[in-house]
Amino acid sequence: MSPELAVAAPAPLARGLVLQVIGLQRSGNHAIIDWIASLFPRAAHLNNLAHDFGRNPANVAGHPTFAGADCRIVSFEDARIKLARTADGGFRPLLDSVVPLDPDGLDEFDCRTLYILRDPYNCWASRVKAREAGGLTSPAELDYFLDSWTAMARRHAAEPRSFVLYNAWFKDRAYRQAVCARLGGSYSERTLGEVPLEGGGSSFDGAGRPSLRTMAKKLDYYRSPGFRRRLLQQPGSYLRRLLAPSVDGRQLQVDSRWQHLLGRDDARALFEDATVRELSQRIFGFHVDGAGQVHRAGRRSG
Repeated sequence: MSPELAVAAPAPLARGLVLQVIGLQRSGNHAIIDWIASLFPRAAHLNNLAHDFGRNPANVAGHPTFAGADCRIVSFEDARIKLARTADGGFRPLLDSVVPLDPDGLDEFDCRTLYILRDPYNCWASRVKAREAGGLTSPAELDYFLDSWTAMARRHAAEPRSFVLYNAWFKDRAYRQAVCARLGGSYSERTLGEVPLEGGGSSFDGAGRPSLRTMAKKLDYYRSPGFRRRLLQQPGSYLRRLLAPSVDGRQLQVDSRWQHLLGRDDARALFEDATVRELSQRIFGFHVDGAGQVHRAGRRSG
């Protein structure tokens, strides 16, 4: 049994849970965060925060969004304006940029860090597709992505139980149950059919109409100044989503997005990177070559 699944039964939390969630854009961050929030009666989430947010415990302990919450989620992505810079003006890898949550001053909480990781081929394909539609705020350079993804994958070797692997989470109920048990929530699949609007939804399929239950749980968000500001800036996008047909998140072809990269010169380095290939094979059980061949343990498929 893998370390991620080695959990006997859910353990109710004696203290409120604080989760610092870190994931590269297009790793399924929002789908997983929405699902985690559904495991708790009164979860609240602050999205795509400044990378030094965790340095001050008061940002979590005293934030009005978290009043009465039993699960406080603060999430961090690799948006360009959030990333720390290198001496030569480049971007630091995500793990080098996000300041770890300081548990001092948060003694009444169970503070944890949770990393979200998706296989490199489908993750990069979704980033490319989103950027083509003008919907991505992370750095466009493949070298940056490879450095950030490789650092995340290497950390997984040391801290597997601090990770949620998007590929396994999407496909495997037993894996989701094990994650829920680690977090101490009450298992649910209520959000799995929904595609979150945050980040523009799916790179390939957009975001369908949210359910009334989901909208009801986000009333505080809809009343917030930030939402009102975005609504006034882009009223058409929110109206289109309300009128859009439903998209079933469980039916998305998330494991074949890599096909979008075939034949592209700007993706060759991804397919040829031996370190990425080895890490993907070890963590996700496969890698893809530039000819579109999927290599799995003991076999190869086109």
